[in-house]
Amino acid sequence: MSGAGSADKPTMQAAAADASTQLQHMCALDIDSKASYVRLSGIICTIGPVSRDVAMLEKMMETGMNVARMNFSHGSHEYHAETIANCRQAEKNYSAKLGMPFSLAIALDTKGPEIRTGLLEGGGSAEVELKKGDTIKLTTDTSLSEKGNASVVYVDYKNITNVVKPGNRIFIDDGLISVICQSASTDTLTCTIENGGMLGSRKGVNLPGLPVDLPAVSEKDKSDLLFGVEQGVDMIFASFIRNGAALHEIRGILGEKGKNIKIISKIENHQGMVNLDEIIRVSSCVIISIISFIIITKIDMIFASFIRNGAALHEIRGILGEKGKNIKIISKIENHQGMVNLDEIIRESDGIMVARGDLGIEIPPEKVFLAQKTMIARCNSVGKPVICATQMLESMVKKPRPTRAETSDVANAILDGADCVMLSGETAKGDYPLECVLTMANICKEAEAAIWHKQLFVGLVNEVKAPIEQDHSVAIAAVSASNICLASAIVVITTSGRSAHLLSKYRPRCPIIAVTRHAQTARQAHLYRGVLPIVYQEAAAADWLKDVDNRVQWGLKFGRAGGFIKTGDAVVVVTGWRQGSGFTNTMRVIHVD
Repeated sequence: MSGAGSADKPTMQAAAADASTQLQHMCALDIDSKASYVRLSGIICTIGPVSRDVAMLEKMMETGMNVARMNFSHGSHEYHAETIANCRQAEKNYSAKLGMPFSLAIALDTKGPEIRTGLLEGGGSAEVELKKGDTIKLTTDTSLSEKGNASVVYVDYKNITNVVKPGNRIFIDDGLISVICQSASTDTLTCTIENGGMLGSRKGVNLPGLPVDLPAVSEKDKSDLLFGVEQGVDMIFASFIRNGAALHEIRGILGEKGKNIKIISKIENHQGMVNLDEIIRVSSCVIISIISFIIITKIDMIFASFIRNGAALHEIRGILGEKGKNIKIISKIENHQGMVNLDEIIRESDGIMVARGDLGIEIPPEKVFLAQKTMIARCNSVGKPVICATQMLESMVKKPRPTRAETSDVANAILDGADCVMLSGETAKGDYPLECVLTMANICKEAEAAIWHKQLFVGLVNEVKAPIEQDHSVAIAAVSASNICLASAIVVITTSGRSAHLLSKYRPRCPIIAVTRHAQTARQAHLYRGVLPIVYQEAAAADWLKDVDNRVQWGLKFGRAGGFIKTGDAVVVVTGWRQGSGFTNTMRVIHVD
């Protein structure tokens, strides 16, 4: 994105930028307007069989991947350790190709406390047809855990016969199959098949609107989280978060070594929506457990599944412990309980994931867009990163081009305010992984240009109540200056990443170049809209002011190499007044020589 003085500056919907009303802004949008040179939103790619080799990972980074997601619902520790090693080798190779460090974040997505059916007779690949109107029994009898058929299927939730009452609806296999409970005994539910289909082994079971008492963190999750800490992951995507307590548990598991790992909460049910504010407060970011593995593999982030409240996050933190205290926990809101506790979960998480798959089963599908909008808005208002996920480019698993509805879906997630968008099966098992990443990158750039930044900035600033901390005031001033002088970029020198995160909260139109000496700070910065992290590897100069200038020049070099900073452009520079983190309070505008 070039500054005002560049002749080839993209217009970036300039005609709409100064509109006075939302209607005027929409009317002024121009399909012939050029998008930015640089994408501001992050792209998270799920790594699977078609994308885990080093050569493909390099191509995906070149195409636009910022975060590599490891899905721990599938695969062994050995499998994921090999994939993580491949990611790090690809990162080194791509950095050498660029001639400067490239940061690829690694996220661990927990399996979470989900309910699944057992194996069918005939093994893991077997299928049976369930016909509408037939009777089927769901049992907790472990002797039938590997003997499922069209008449009886094992379910691994022991308390299901106490939770489900006659008349309650049960969804199986992402809602493709539904049954209605007719009666319940000690270990068996007798049900009528409402919507039939082909049933395979180990399929997910959803109990929408029912008070499920599953543990926030399973034993498998604990083992995987600890492994992730050792692997050095950057973030955890915590599934099915229902409240803030679950996040405290996760943080405890991460411990000191994983304290900087980001926790992204996945809101996947109604309970998560009820506790939404709590979850946002505790999370690092919201997406929408596997603890031993996380510690071993030095993962940067954990995506925690099925988070229903803040307590689950406290539990995850407890498991990660001191060793994993830097890992960020992202809560996945996937049920009604998570929505009820949303504010609590946001407060306790490092971020939030809008996990629309299970959420669309747990709450009415016509209300998913409401859940998406309120989760994103609440995260934006407090400066927590938020990820939009599930079926974004689903048709591209088998086709080289997306549907028009998918294109609009990705764009609207960006317009809603999502920091990142995520690809699942599209890059894990699809036929066109590179085309998916490139398509998503192009859609994001077009949508970013169409945002009404002027009004958005006013709204975000109005959310802040005086008196405010000095770092907030510097961030507001820097973003305001960048908007007024049409800056090509904001260059910020950061140790912990907090200064860059605050700048991102106020959504400048230009990219934020975050220069840091800390590799994990750079990797985790990919969660935040507009932040382009770059690691400065030179030894510190004896003169601190000279060292600051060296890092600023490194940021400018990065912008020039990316084609969005040119001679004569205005650039806003944000630095500290003395050495160390927590002292960023100086803002100036320079013109590039």
